[in-house]
Amino acid sequence: MPGFDGRLIDRGTTISHMTTPDFDAIRMWLNDYVDTGRLPFGHVKITRGADTLFEYAYGFADIKSGEVYQRDKLVRVFSLSKIVTAVAILQLVDDGLLELDQDVAEILPEFAETTVFDESLGQTVPRSGPITIRQLLTHSSGLTYAHNEDAVAPLYRKAGLVLFYPDTLETFSQVLALQPLLFQPGTRYHYSTAFGLLGRVVEVCRNTSFADALHSRIFAPLGLEDIGFEVPHSKSDRFVSLYEFSPEKKLRRLENQRGSSWMQRDEDRFFDGGGGLVSTVGDFTAFMDMLRRNGTTPSGESILSPDAVKMLQTDQLGRSFAQMEVTDNGFYPLSDSKGLGVYVVGADHERVSDVSVGEYGWSGAASLQAWVNPGLDISVVFATQLLPSDSYPLYPELNALIYKAVTAS
Repeated sequence: MPGFDGRLIDRGTTISHMTTPDFDAIRMWLNDYVDTGRLPFGHVKITRGADTLFEYAYGFADIKSGEVYQRDKLVRVFSLSKIVTAVAILQLVDDGLLELDQDVAEILPEFAETTVFDESLGQTVPRSGPITIRQLLTHSSGLTYAHNEDAVAPLYRKAGLVLFYPDTLETFSQVLALQPLLFQPGTRYHYSTAFGLLGRVVEVCRNTSFADALHSRIFAPLGLEDIGFEVPHSKSDRFVSLYEFSPEKKLRRLENQRGSSWMQRDEDRFFDGGGGLVSTVGDFTAFMDMLRRNGTTPSGESILSPDAVKMLQTDQLGRSFAQMEVTDNGFYPLSDSKGLGVYVVGADHERVSDVSVGEYGWSGAASLQAWVNPGLDISVVFATQLLPSDSYPLYPELNALIYKAVTAS
């Protein structure tokens, strides 16, 4: 089977400053997932210090055509976008344009009168307090997603607040503000469209589009050329197909380049900070490396202050996901906690080993993972394109293999 960069080589290419049986185990793990038809492809990249510690890619960009996946391919990162949005918000805090506990209605006045749906009464009631930026960053604001199963989600669907919202962030914010919250702000954790709304906060505070703000303040300073909210026509041949897990345990293609909502178009686009970015693994790893370097570019230019990076990776809610009665998040252990746009691994969390402590990151709906371990000074990005994210236990398996390899070196 073709390997890394499309060459017929020994089941892929490894870029590594060390060769150990444990790194072979990572290759074998990924090869098995692809060869047994469970994943279309996989791409793992691990960096430490200024170096690429390990990189391996294997599989197909499109199974039907037999096109081999190469490392410059563009993938939908889905909710990994949330980490980028969190950084954009924390930059506003660094610049004195925003406070974490500020009422979002001070920036987006349409939320001044947003109510709460009281399920026990079957009607809306006044809010008991403001919706804050911190609550939006931690999914504790009372917002929901249209695809969730709760009392308010049907109202979102009726209002058209769905994936690929067909209008601007400004209109999205105005329509969202008319829907009641699912609960009083700050009282619960509930995964939501909050990061889409945070994109609008950035637009208002920066007086530019969310896409332009990300480009000028994060992507361009880091030299990232392949990350954004759409795939240019000139790069369409690098955009991989998206698959879903079927009951027959076969991969079913959902879309390729043709007609994809991520392809470049002329009309206004909804710049979804919660799940709209596409990127190469290389570009997203460079973004995660910036966080690992405490907010700086390789040359030392500041993207985010060390204090803001520390805040991002600090438990914000004082409770684990399990303690917040989350029963299945599909991504990571329920003993983890919530930082600002990331999960956080604390010393008392149930993990594969003690070296996990301090790890923070997030996941993407198509089974992507990205995390930083400050103690080991490593960044990890894993990409594939399989919905849903909990089709297989990819994260715990890869996490254990990587830590075994790194700590054995």
